[in-house]
Amino acid sequence: MVAKTLVREKRFEEALECFRIARGQVPHYTSWYLEYVYFSFALKVSLNKKIENSDLDEARAAIQQGRFLLRNGYTETGLTERYTGRLHQLRGEWEEAIPYLLAARTRMTNEDLMAVDQALFLSYTQTGKFAEARSLVEEGVRSGSRFRQEYLKMLASLQKK
Repeated sequence: MVAKTLVREKRFEEALECFRIARGQVPHYTSWYLEYVYFSFALKVSLNKKIENSDLDEARAAIQQGRFLLRNGYTETGLTERYTGRLHQLRGEWEEAIPYLLAARTRMTNEDLMAVDQALFLSYTQTGKFAEARSLVEEGVRSGSRFRQEYLKMLASLQKK
């Protein structure tokens, strides 16, 4: 997808516009919609743009859609769980994000698992759950994945707390 490539290239303004367009092209009540709402919100935060009440309302509505999808069995990929959790985090709802991110973890691999683990680590540290954060990153270090260095960085950041 073009928008994700733009994000990797740090062309955030252009990516934000692509996600805005993409949001309007996919049906609500899909993991794609949740993903596009998440990235739109996250990019606004990255760009230090003013977060409007309408942004918070849209994130809340997307979370409600994610909950509806999960209650009705739409959980094959883990993406609904992932983006529902991430939307909670963007709203500052760190504790509420944890169960969704834990559920997403069971279906993720490679870069997706690393992204979920980073998000889960953030929720754990924001809520003072340092033992859980340590356990998570130690598991990542032991896994021997190509992201071992990232897990070691998270572990080192815990040493400072």
